[in-house]
Amino acid sequence: MEMILSPEDLRVQIRVAQFRKIIAEMNVQRLAIDFDTSGLEVRDLEIYSNWIRLFLELGRLSHISQLHLSLSMDNRWGRDVFRRDLVSEINAMAPSATERSPPRSPPRAHHCPRALPSPLVVAVPDTKTYLLILLQTRMPVGAILQFLNDAYNVLTSHIRAAGDGVIAAGRWDLEVNGIGLSTVNTNNHQQTYGVLGAAVEGLSRFFYENQERGAGVYFYIFDGGVEVGQGSLGPV
Repeated sequence: MEMILSPEDLRVQIRVAQFRKIIAEMNVQRLAIDFDTSGLEVRDLEIYSNWIRLFLELGRLSHISQLHLSLSMDNRWGRDVFRRDLVSEINAMAPSATERSPPRSPPRAHHCPRALPSPLVVAVPDTKTYLLILLQTRMPVGAILQFLNDAYNVLTSHIRAAGDGVIAAGRWDLEVNGIGLSTVNTNNHQQTYGVLGAAVEGLSRFFYENQERGAGVYFYIFDGGVEVGQGSLGPV
């Protein structure tokens, strides 16, 4: 079952414990929260910040298989303040990087058609990695999935051969059949092959489960409570 929360729903204050019980009883497996800050005043953003905290807390429940957080904003201050709070809450909620599970093979997820706005927050299951995704140029989803599978295989092959470790020079690039993936370190933090593999897995899961939304993307990588990298995926 999928649960979608609207801005009106978010104004209703519900304790985390109560909301957890509701989600468990309804067997919710996909949780989506849509934010629209059009016409809001500064004081209203506190409501949304509280719901970001709740959203990420719920994302740690074992039976939640997919999380989507979408934002729609019509003013610069809203975007700036909300992104700052979003990053702050992700950093506060994400567990330590030392607890992160090793990368796994890309999943065979089912097709769940649903149009999603951008940007989105996607949590990578069984890891401590989150992605903030901004959809860009439309692209065939089949080509994206094949490319991400190739990228994942390259990363996991490196880990098997040389072990996990910091990515040299803080940058990783791959181009195959006209599609490219590029990531760089941010905030003076270092990407590792394992974290990048988890990020690629997160992108794969997103496009597997939303196959009508084939697109190039910009994305930010969070791991262990820290933004460690940002990158782009798209035509070259």
